[in-house]
Amino acid sequence: MGLSIMMWFRSCFYPGNPDASGVQVSEIEVPYNATHDRMIVLRHSDNPSGPMLFFTSAEWHAFVDGIRTEELYR
Repeated sequence: MGLSIMMWFRSCFYPGNPDASGVQVSEIEVPYNATHDRMIVLRHSDNPSGPMLFFTSAEWHAFVDGIRTEELYR
């Protein structure tokens, strides 16, 4: 069973340099998964076929909220 990647989005950390490497994020559908129908996938743009991190929607929102509130910097 393969993953169905929707579309990759680049981090906006380097808005002035479109050739800069960085993080890419996508949303995937997870068929036959009783607890989640979609997950968030994170990869590095320099190695698109390399390792990826997978997050449930709740995990992703907690991660992003932690960045916004600077909780992850402590």
